[in-house]
Amino acid sequence: MTRPAPYASLALLLAACGATDWAADPERAFSGAVERNVEEDWGESANAAHAFRASATVDDPRWDRAGMMLARGLEELGLSYAASLHYLDVASARRDVTLVDDAVAGLERILRDHPHDGEVLVRGFLATAEIDDLGEATRGWVRYLQGLDSLRRGQLAWAVTQFGRIPETSDYAPRARFASAVALLAHGRFADGRAALEALLDDPLLTDELRQETQIALARLAMDEERHEDAAALYDEVKELAPERPELLLETAWAHYHSGDSRRALGFLLALDAPMYGDII
Repeated sequence: MTRPAPYASLALLLAACGATDWAADPERAFSGAVERNVEEDWGESANAAHAFRASATVDDPRWDRAGMMLARGLEELGLSYAASLHYLDVASARRDVTLVDDAVAGLERILRDHPHDGEVLVRGFLATAEIDDLGEATRGWVRYLQGLDSLRRGQLAWAVTQFGRIPETSDYAPRARFASAVALLAHGRFADGRAALEALLDDPLLTDELRQETQIALARLAMDEERHEDAAALYDEVKELAPERPELLLETAWAHYHSGDSRRALGFLLALDAPMYGDII
């Protein structure tokens, strides 16, 4: 089998990260990559793993393990895009099924925390692949992505099926419930959507961030339904988010204005005069 051609620029960068020349001895390079990986010497581990793969082929049973060490080293060095391609190769090729879960977990970290190519990683693989042998955490994340992709394509029934495959104890279970509730609202089922959002507030796995997003969604729905006092109360519960999301101050001002409290509405508008909100003005 042919192996992927190494990137010349990547080779130069990794060579600059470590002082050891691993290219002369592939066996030593692999063992060195393992040792440096355990020591969390990410640059040297990636350098050694890259040197091993430069002289090996995908038929070598150590190929994917070296790929994982290379990916992790690149990730730790801040080269998230390059790392994501190596994680993707290990996960999608499934040459070593024992590494698939770790590879998918690596993709999750990158998609959560770093810029990435969503077309390649999500729509090109994670959203459509039937990936087995995943742990509970990664399985929940993959099913959530697949359900979310189905929602965006208008395939509500399939999204419900995918969301239903998320383990109940997964952190992504309440996120799936939130996405489903928003989809109900988007399809004009306002009573069902509101009921789903209100029920979500009682979910013990709900994070503070998702609780706030749920309250904001309920506040905006209340405004649409002209329940202005309910909207104002809900906005007041999330007003601590205003420094990062100043648009909430404007929405809160409108809610208080329509509920008859013009003085308080003016107070929120005056708050937007602060220098930190110059961009939104």
